[in-house]
Amino acid sequence: MFETTLRYNSLNNKHAVEGEYPRYDSLIIDGKMLAYSKKALPQLIQNLNQERSLDYYIDPIISDFRTGDNFRYSDGTIRGWYDSYVGELGDPLKQTLFEFDNVNPRHLDEETIRGISRSVVLYQENFVATQLEEESGKYEEVDPTEVTPKAVIPWHHRINEKADLGPNRTILDTAAAEAMLPLKPCIHTTKSFIRDRSNRASLVELVQAYDVNKCFLLIEELGKHDTYESTYRDVIDLVYDISETGIKPHFYYGDYFSNLLSYFGLGGTTYGVMYGEEYTETTEYTDQSGMLLRYYVDQIKDFLKVPAAVELMKRTDSTMCECDICQRHYDDWNEIIAHQESDEPLMNHLQKHYVEKRWRHARQVEEKSFDTVLSELESDYEEYVYPYTNARQISPNKNFDYLPRWIHAIKDRAELAE
Repeated sequence: MFETTLRYNSLNNKHAVEGEYPRYDSLIIDGKMLAYSKKALPQLIQNLNQERSLDYYIDPIISDFRTGDNFRYSDGTIRGWYDSYVGELGDPLKQTLFEFDNVNPRHLDEETIRGISRSVVLYQENFVATQLEEESGKYEEVDPTEVTPKAVIPWHHRINEKADLGPNRTILDTAAAEAMLPLKPCIHTTKSFIRDRSNRASLVELVQAYDVNKCFLLIEELGKHDTYESTYRDVIDLVYDISETGIKPHFYYGDYFSNLLSYFGLGGTTYGVMYGEEYTETTEYTDQSGMLLRYYVDQIKDFLKVPAAVELMKRTDSTMCECDICQRHYDDWNEIIAHQESDEPLMNHLQKHYVEKRWRHARQVEEKSFDTVLSELESDYEEYVYPYTNARQISPNKNFDYLPRWIHAIKDRAELAE
């Protein structure tokens, strides 16, 4: 099975998370959002678990404190959700943020690193069950084994250079000693680091040192519009090398390309209900409200503003999207534009449409051969590249070159494909 993990990091995404629960295999819940919504989210987890056996993870988010001040108000105090999370983890995280601007393990003593790592494990293993027990009172019993995460994700420190491997070992050593649940460590690195073969080998050695059969893999700034073909080849090599050790890597953030990596040993991918396909470290606070309405166009594996998406689909005489959401709500492409007058319902529909398409992508690579999937991608590119380039409402700064880059990189490593 190619695991699809839906990222839940905004309470505004509740409709998609609840409404589309048959269309993902697991959830990854933002640790600070969980701490902030300490009554509603544990109850949601319990409710979804009663609908089916829900697998979920908790994002440790400690890496958000590594650099910058995006987690602080202008007066230096910790922002709301972050403050709730820091309060739950307590010291030494709380004291470290009081004494220093950031939490970078390269600058911390080993005892502090171990203390923070331990609190992350305890939070993930116990927080949801504890909250449910407090809310249920003496009249309802809560079985902790039914509401605990599928695995613990230890704090992950970005690996920019080999000197960052040591702090990650300290974190993972502590998590391995403390955790009662299985570990699913996240190897967090950059495109520049994995260019070097010896660097890739060091990442493989890092994860191989622990008794795990799965791990997450986070490669920063792996956006489709800004990644070279050579980098995609490096990614394929890293995924293949990790999988050859018997450990299944799963992408921590992934666009459609991550599905293609299933042929090289990737075991799953993670994404948000809209966007959330890539990760870039932020150092300054930006207002996340007012998200633009964008439609995920499956044929180009990307988002477009709604009018641009409709223009492209009409230029190519494409039939209405066959997903359940579009079939239920729209008779033709023009109806999507008409729904823009009521923003909230349209956003819900767009989110659910995207979740279903990503679910179908996972089933596609499970059921179809390597050659068949590549052939379909090539066909879509040939059919859509000219209308895409000439569509009036698609910015000339946007390009469609990522698709041939994916295809060429995959073909270049075809001998490694399963």
